[in-house]
Amino acid sequence: MSSKNTKILIVGGGDGAGNLLELFEGMQGISVVGVSDTRRDSPVMLAAEKLGIKSSLNVADFIGREKIDVIIEASGSKEYQKILEQLASKNTKIVDSHAAKIIFDVAAKKEKGEKIDQFGMINKLVSTLSAGTDINNVAVLLYDVLKGYYPIDVLVLLIKGEIQHELMIVSDSVLDDRFVSRIILTMKKRTNVGEVMDFNRKKFNTIATSMSRKGAPLPRLNNVMGFPLSVAGNINGYLMISSASCFDLTDDDIAVMGVFAHTLSMFADYEKIRRRIADSKIRLESMLGSMGEGVMAVNAKQELTLINRAARELLSINKAGYFRPLWESINDRRIFDLLKELSETGTEGSTIKKEITIEQSGVPRVINFKVNPTLDIAGNIAGWIFLLSDITKEKEVDRMKSEFISTTSHELRTPLTAIKESITLIRDGTAGAISKEQSRFVEIAARNIDRLAQLISDLLDISRIETGKLHLTKSLVRIESLFEQARSTMELIAKNAKVAISFRMDCEIPEVMCDPDRIIQVLVNLLSNAVKFTPGGGTVTISASVVDGAKLRRLKVSLEKIAASERYVLVSVKDTGIGISASDVPKLFRRFGQVDGSLTRKVGGTGLGLSICKELVEMHGGIIWVKSSERKGSAFNFILPV
Repeated sequence: MSSKNTKILIVGGGDGAGNLLELFEGMQGISVVGVSDTRRDSPVMLAAEKLGIKSSLNVADFIGREKIDVIIEASGSKEYQKILEQLASKNTKIVDSHAAKIIFDVAAKKEKGEKIDQFGMINKLVSTLSAGTDINNVAVLLYDVLKGYYPIDVLVLLIKGEIQHELMIVSDSVLDDRFVSRIILTMKKRTNVGEVMDFNRKKFNTIATSMSRKGAPLPRLNNVMGFPLSVAGNINGYLMISSASCFDLTDDDIAVMGVFAHTLSMFADYEKIRRRIADSKIRLESMLGSMGEGVMAVNAKQELTLINRAARELLSINKAGYFRPLWESINDRRIFDLLKELSETGTEGSTIKKEITIEQSGVPRVINFKVNPTLDIAGNIAGWIFLLSDITKEKEVDRMKSEFISTTSHELRTPLTAIKESITLIRDGTAGAISKEQSRFVEIAARNIDRLAQLISDLLDISRIETGKLHLTKSLVRIESLFEQARSTMELIAKNAKVAISFRMDCEIPEVMCDPDRIIQVLVNLLSNAVKFTPGGGTVTISASVVDGAKLRRLKVSLEKIAASERYVLVSVKDTGIGISASDVPKLFRRFGQVDGSLTRKVGGTGLGLSICKELVEMHGGIIWVKSSERKGSAFNFILPV
């Protein structure tokens, strides 16, 4: 048994609280760390002042500052008791108002000397529960304590379970199945256990412990007393003691046993919760262990709290130190840069994806990191979850695909150029006169050669972007000059489609640092799409304005990397065309992604143009997006930093 000094805090109470303070005063193994009530002139506060015990109107002066084993809560307020349960540490036992009243009544009725043993017993019992052991071992310790005060031969502890009840029997005698059956029958007769517990249908996990040598006779169940274990009015089990000899518990003895039964019920309830958490943890670890992807969790202190087998293999971690600084297990600075980036972006839009190449036994592996914050109930960052996947093979396939596209495109260009030149010679009559019918077919061939040449050009651009071979040649340029060049390129096509192209420009647009050829390519592509999908008689408007990051956020555009204090040139290409449905918008900027509507399929296309626009704008540090509604036209917007 523990011999530590039990520290008690008394909160609230009437006249009985003063008697209790006098009772505790000078008792071995018990010390009152303080008293808290709502009035300075309350009985318990005056008694504390008289005895020189620290008192305060604010319970927070004790909780968190003093080591407290037991709080006797006598305010009578269930809401206040809930607050105490939230404030107190998990190792602090709280005796509620009902149990506290019983203690005060016992203290008020008897003299101090007569109660020392009973309260000493409570101290030992509470110390037993504070030892942190499981409920099975607690039963043995309880028997040892109670046997020192009462002539008991058997202690029975019944804990209510969801699947099965736990029945713990402790005695000095040898226990067999026949005696266990007698115990169950006695409990059914002497208590109302059958009314509140599914006693007949539930299976029992029975633990019978003998504390003496074999050969001792079975105890007789002559004098039996049972005490319900209840929390918040719900009975969780029963405590039963029995003796072969006749002895009587006084009213005060019964009151003290009732107080202890209440404390024991809270311990049993906590034990159930602890077991559920342990079972959930085992299931979670089993599930994470079988995952092919790596999972790692880090708390707000950047301590490692969870990591599965796949993550350890991907990061070459032999032994993970849980609740130790992350750098003790991982020494790659790039992972800490990820955490720093997440901390700076806050909780809104803070998911980060990044690819990191890590050497494993001399072989480079490309690991894709996806990091998400976890939030506490106040919305503050409590930690981060890392999802790791090995994409080395995928990256190699992408590289081979890009090389194949690049090689094939280059090889196709040479014969295509020869075919185009030959068609041009025939169409111009240089190779001889052709009929009107022949000229019509030559024009069809020429148009399709141009389409094929554009497709090859787009494929080459995609290949250069993927391989990092597309380089920008930036200079300071006026956005108006880029608009003029893009419009002149599309002027004849727009005229044939009977679509008007107009400008709308703010008065002063600053020069932007960009590659003019690539931005013109973006503008021409957007204008081409707008003209193609706008019926005759419609209009396409190109506009430019200067905005700051704060205004872009007010437009509810999902722009994660936009700084509120920065200035940008906002370019918009707006048409009065057929529009795009909300379900089709996510497809627009994907490679080879096309809207499947019948109107758009008539126009056709490679499905690469908008994907290239997106890559080129992002290479300039900008972002591109679209606002559109069916039958109401579309507005393609992109920004470039000033």
